[in-house]
Amino acid sequence: MGTVSITQAEKLYWLGRYAERAYTLTGLLARYYDRMLDADADAYREYCTKLGIPDIYRDKTDFLCRILGDAGSQASIAYALVQANINAMLLRDRLATETASYIQSACNAVPRDFQQNISTTLRDVTGLLLGFWGAVDDLVLADDVRDFIKAGKYTERVDLYTRFEPGAPVLDAAKRRLARSLAHIDSAGVCKDLADLLAKGRSVTGRQIDESIAGMLQ
Repeated sequence: MGTVSITQAEKLYWLGRYAERAYTLTGLLARYYDRMLDADADAYREYCTKLGIPDIYRDKTDFLCRILGDAGSQASIAYALVQANINAMLLRDRLATETASYIQSACNAVPRDFQQNISTTLRDVTGLLLGFWGAVDDLVLADDVRDFIKAGKYTERVDLYTRFEPGAPVLDAAKRRLARSLAHIDSAGVCKDLADLLAKGRSVTGRQIDESIAGMLQ
C-alpha cells in the first residue's frame, strides 16, 4: 500500500465514502426539493424508500430540515459531512490543508435553524464538495492516498446510483471507475473478482465492496 498504513487506508476510504454520500445526496435532495415545491409535496416519501430509511417525517418541511441538517441522524447530509470532516482532520498530514478545509466549510454551510433558503444551502454545499474533489485531484500528491479516497468515492456512488437509478450509462461509468480504483490499490489481487464484476457492469452492493476492502487491508 505504499506510504499508507492500514489505519490511514481505512480512514481515507471512509473519507471518500462520506464525502461522496454528502455530495450525491445533496444533488438528489435538490431534485426532490424541486418536485416538492412544484407539485408533489409527498415526493420525499419516494426518497426515503429508495434510500432505505423509515419515513418518520411529519411533512415535507420536517423532512427537509432533518434530512439536511440533523447531524444526529445517519441518513442526513449533515451526518455524512461531520463524519467526512472527522476523517479529514485525522488525515490532515496526508491531505493538503486546503483539501481538508473544503469539508469543514461544507459542514459550516449547513445552518442549524434553516432561516437560510434551502436551495442556497444545497448550492453552497455542492460547490464546496466539488472544490474538495478538485483539491483531491490537484493537491493530494501521493497516488496511494488519492486512490483510497477515490475507492471510497466510487463505492458510495455505485451504491447510491443503484438505489436511485439515474440510468444505466451513468451507473456503468461509476462501476468502471470503481473497478479502476480497486485495481490501483489492490496490488495483491484480493479484490480482483469484484473488480472484474464491476468492469463487466454486474450488480454489486456497498457491503460486498466494504468486505473486499476489509479483506485487502488485513
